[in-house]
Amino acid sequence: MPTFAYQPVTDPSANGGTYAYGINDGGKIVGGYFLNHAEYGFLDSNGVYITLTDPLASGGVTAASGINASGQIVGGYVGTGDSYFGYHGFLYSGGNWTPLDDPSAAQQTTAVGINDSGEVVGNYYNGGYHGFLYNAGNWTTLDDPIAITEGGDTYAYGINDASEVVGYYT
Repeated sequence: MPTFAYQPVTDPSANGGTYAYGINDGGKIVGGYFLNHAEYGFLDSNGVYITLTDPLASGGVTAASGINASGQIVGGYVGTGDSYFGYHGFLYSGGNWTPLDDPSAAQQTTAVGINDSGEVVGNYYNGGYHGFLYNAGNWTTLDDPIAITEGGDTYAYGINDASEVVGYYT
């Protein structure tokens, strides 16, 4: 049986909790933390924490959920004037923030995973939840056939370098 070592991930700026969502092969971790009831994203690079706040985020509400080998980060933020349900996805790469809003979304897009080729998966809302694949400006809806038949939802959470997507449906 393998032996595991547990290491706490606690952003030093947090006063209301830290959560980790993604890790790459280099050990860089992304997630979010709470400071005075506001949510901020973070990158933990070998114990050095960097706050990630999308410039379009209202009140700092940014959460990072995935990171690939080259350090591209995906997640979501709440924009100025949006309700908390008005999440937008983002891609952070090379110091640049790119909004990711699925064109089929009515209210919400959240980017969750990214592979080393830069393909992004996540979810959007339009009368129900749908998974998506984003690749170089192209959007593909990912709906499980059973979810479609039964009026359920589909969620995409991870993508590997062979473009295989994992998630679940209700």
